[in-house]
This record gives sequence, C-alpha cells and structure tokens, in this order.
Amino acid sequence: KMRQRSGGAVAFVLDSEDWSRDPAGATAAGDAAGARLRMLRDTGWTAVRVPRGMSLDEAWRRADHERSASGPVGGS
Repeated sequence: KMRQRSGGAVAFVLDSEDWSRDPAGATAAGDAAGARLRMLRDTGWTAVRVPRGMSLDEAWRRADHERSASGPVGGS
C-alpha cells in the first residue's frame, strides 16, 4: 500500500457491465467496477468510473473534481 497519495496517479475505470449491455436492456448485476474503484482509491489513486457515453472531457473534469475534493496531496 502507498503511504502517501500520489498527485499524478489517475485511473479511468471502464464500467464494463455498462459498456457491454444493450442500451435498451436492463442493468447488469454486480459491481466489479465499484470494487476496482475502491481498491485504487484505497491505495492513493484518483479513480473515476467511466460509464458508456461519458466523454473524455467529462472524465477529466470528474478526475479534477475528485482530486480537489480529497484535500491536499502528500503529507506525513
């Protein structure tokens, strides 16, 4: 595990269940993306779930929001 948060560590996690389902179909069961997001965040990454249809611009805006909401980077 990382002891300090890394300022440049950003992960975009594709919500594969959302990307693989039929747009008119029901939501797939399970939350594999959620588990991966928690693991990345617990180890100091800024992690953003990317559902079907999200633009790259929106993904980066969310990453910036996540980083600013988490407080100062680094520390003791």
